[in-house]
Amino acid sequence: MSDKTSDIVLVVLMAVIMLIIAYPLYYVIVASVSDPFDVQAGKTFLLPSQFTLEGYERVFSNDSLLNGFLNSVKYTVIGTLYSVITVYITAYPLSKKNLPGRKWISIFFIITMYFGGGLIPTYLVVKDTGLLNNMWALFLPGGVGMGNVIIVRNFFENNIPKDMIEAAQIDGADELTTFVRVVVPLSRSIMAVIVVFSMVAFWNDWFTAMIYLNDAQAPFPLVMRGIVIKTDQLATMTSGMTHLEATRIGELVKYASMIVAAAPMLIIYPFVQKYFEQGFMSGAVKG
Repeated sequence: MSDKTSDIVLVVLMAVIMLIIAYPLYYVIVASVSDPFDVQAGKTFLLPSQFTLEGYERVFSNDSLLNGFLNSVKYTVIGTLYSVITVYITAYPLSKKNLPGRKWISIFFIITMYFGGGLIPTYLVVKDTGLLNNMWALFLPGGVGMGNVIIVRNFFENNIPKDMIEAAQIDGADELTTFVRVVVPLSRSIMAVIVVFSMVAFWNDWFTAMIYLNDAQAPFPLVMRGIVIKTDQLATMTSGMTHLEATRIGELVKYASMIVAAAPMLIIYPFVQKYFEQGFMSGAVKG
């Protein structure tokens, strides 16, 4: 094929792939502002039907929503900082080929990716260490994300100029100074990758919070889950409300909850997309 023909084929192919990926999200947005029965009847394939914001009104009328949102922001910020710091201080030494025992330390870490004690032993450890109903139960048991460590280690090995590190050391900089003033500034792109991975993980993590935290400490996704469950349960018990109306409200709340829970990450991602793509590609394993 000629260059022009191949370009057209690639553009069409990418457009189809983008449509396949983006349409489910668009469909949920449309469904969240449409009558649920029209959604089930297939009348909202492209445009909303019987536009309504009742689902969002019911979601935001919940008193615990703001508290859950603030909790999630706190957990996400602290957890992301914790994750980035622990990944960096683990990956940087492992990127040094002259590190004593480097091979065995790497194997030790990699084993943790495939083997774990399970939920009950982990719960007992968290309980015995006094972390129940403590936000640090969301961060400490997971320790260091080894998958992220491997990505960052590869980035340090392949993309940080050795000459710059040697020049800093010749000028009298120790390892910590070299790490803070040379390595960290040169690795902002891979840092964006770890930040995005960590933010999404901590923002969406409701199961860990359900196990270790009380209701007052519940993060946003766990609060949203509770809203959906309570809407289904309480709507059917409300005097004068038919089962049909209860079903309609429940479906509206479910779709609205999906959008509200996903919105923060969708808003943040475009601002770090450039660094995310650069860092992910440069941190990939090279043969």
